[in-house]
Amino acid sequence: MKYGLTRKLNVYGLETKKGEEVIATAGDYLQSQLWCSSNLNGVDGGIADFYQTFAWAWFALKRNGKLEEYGIAAEITQDALTDMASTVTVYMEAIEDDSLPLAGSATPRKR
Repeated sequence: MKYGLTRKLNVYGLETKKGEEVIATAGDYLQSQLWCSSNLNGVDGGIADFYQTFAWAWFALKRNGKLEEYGIAAEITQDALTDMASTVTVYMEAIEDDSLPLAGSATPRKR
């Protein structure tokens, strides 16, 4: 099974000394792209990529109820993402076959 824009997000709070893995979904990606297209006009490409990555992570953490745990602002802004980058590390990787928590749940039934 292929998972497209779904990613494993490894997050670690530099101040909280807490780390975990959450799933960043295609929906989180879509929300981050919509936010970036509305809020990053005139921002250089490389810097825009930085904001896009952290926005994707922000939406994934919000969906998982983790913003407060990591001391991340409840409202997404450029400043909030810059602050987030100073206190949280994020690493995204593609999801391999059978690595989601619900692996196998979408396996087609034999007829």
